[in-house]
Amino acid sequence: MSTVDALSASPPTAVPMPNEGCPPPLRCRDVWDNVHHQATVWERTSPRGATLSGWTLGSGPTVVFIAPFGGSADLFALVAWLLRDEVRSIAVQWQDAGNTRSIADFASDVWDVLDADSSPPISLYGTNWSGAVALEAARLRPDDTAMVFVQDGFVQRRLSIAERCLAHLTLWSRRPLADCPNRERVQMLNHRRWFPPLDPDRWACFLESTGANPVSVLARQGLACRGMDFRRPLSNWKTPTWLISTEGAGLRAHGHHAELHACLPMAKTEWMHTTGTHASFTHPHRIAKFLRQALGLIPSAVPAESCCGSTDACETADHTNGSP
Repeated sequence: MSTVDALSASPPTAVPMPNEGCPPPLRCRDVWDNVHHQATVWERTSPRGATLSGWTLGSGPTVVFIAPFGGSADLFALVAWLLRDEVRSIAVQWQDAGNTRSIADFASDVWDVLDADSSPPISLYGTNWSGAVALEAARLRPDDTAMVFVQDGFVQRRLSIAERCLAHLTLWSRRPLADCPNRERVQMLNHRRWFPPLDPDRWACFLESTGANPVSVLARQGLACRGMDFRRPLSNWKTPTWLISTEGAGLRAHGHHAELHACLPMAKTEWMHTTGTHASFTHPHRIAKFLRQALGLIPSAVPAESCCGSTDACETADHTNGSP
């Protein structure tokens, strides 16, 4: 989650992929408009007083995308749009944490809002912090969980003194993230290099979407990680699980991923090169193809990273302007 981590990533050399046709190009804001027009947009309150918002789009097996730390539900709109005829996508984010305190509380919030209109089994997708929420949600209700996708996850996390102090100072803040000093510079250093060079509006959409996050919610989410340790609960893990590691997450995050995989040796793994940590937003075609294969919607003979003829072609496809 830190600037140093993101800038210090040292990924393996990409392997050339077999040729196949390039996917259709996407334009971020056009897709957002279509998703918000066609999806069922909702806002619900959990028994702990937390306010969650999101949208539901498509038909098929249900996949719940839990907004990552500092992210938003709309960061999954491009993937949900690509999968709308095959997958029922539900994107979830917190507008207010209420009395939600622990990772278990956040996981319970997810089930509380899903129970309103979703029938199990349900697959859960989480990134970094929300990956912990996805794991905990699956642990709480394993019979209702079809599959878990954890991107750049961790099995335990301890906050530094500076992180704890900052979280406590902002617990009652009414400011959105966009009002924080140097926020754009930090996000530029961490994420900008992974975004499509030929779709500059996607970066503007990212800043707009993440900037609306309430700082108080981020503080509560960060503090929920205190003392978190999944090593014992994972010892009897039976839920089918995918562990996804992305270039751009940083060396420390890659270490956390390795530790999590050691606790879940039966889990399948996937490496996403040149995507950054917001892979569903920077390279939605690749995440969509990976999910189709993982869910058994298409054969898995072609590696999920090869969503088009080569890594360069893949970049061109996701980076080209065009209608959705």
